[in-house]
Amino acid sequence: MRVLPEVAERDEFAALVIRTDYSDCAAWQAVVRDLMRPWGVRGEFQAQVHLVDDMVRSYDHRPDTDLRRRAN
Repeated sequence: MRVLPEVAERDEFAALVIRTDYSDCAAWQAVVRDLMRPWGVRGEFQAQVHLVDDMVRSYDHRPDTDLRRRAN
């Protein structure tokens, strides 16, 4: 059985964002950059985001579970 990453220490209102696609690093960096921007009318609120970015926990590196590869 897989063990899920520890997310218990995150703020309960923080957005939980899990990276599931490792094919485009630049796209992921752009997503993270946008998520971490302050928000509000004048940017008065800090972003509260908990990122899970761990390829070891991804299914992408296991061909037997990758449905995109099965379809081709």
